[in-house]
Amino acid sequence: MEHQQIFDQMINFQKTAFTTTFDTVAGLQDQGEKLYNASLEQNPLIFKDQQKIMSDWTETYKKNRQNLKEVVDSNFEMLRGLSGKEGAKSATRGK
Repeated sequence: MEHQQIFDQMINFQKTAFTTTFDTVAGLQDQGEKLYNASLEQNPLIFKDQQKIMSDWTETYKKNRQNLKEVVDSNFEMLRGLSGKEGAKSATRGK
């Protein structure tokens, strides 16, 4: 039983570390986007259609960033399922 608890604690630690790091990086990127947008709006050499292209690019980046978070979270949940009794049964069935 101790091994199971240690494994669960390791999974929880890794998930917490990933979530904290991800949220920090996402916050920094969002702040950078605000500064970037402010500088684009004040620059008279950049036209509105160019701003639209750059805005679409950042929205695509945000969607992909969120997709990455969802995939990693689902994999952590799958790993938690494998660590339980049900996961152990299904893991031995596949062999």
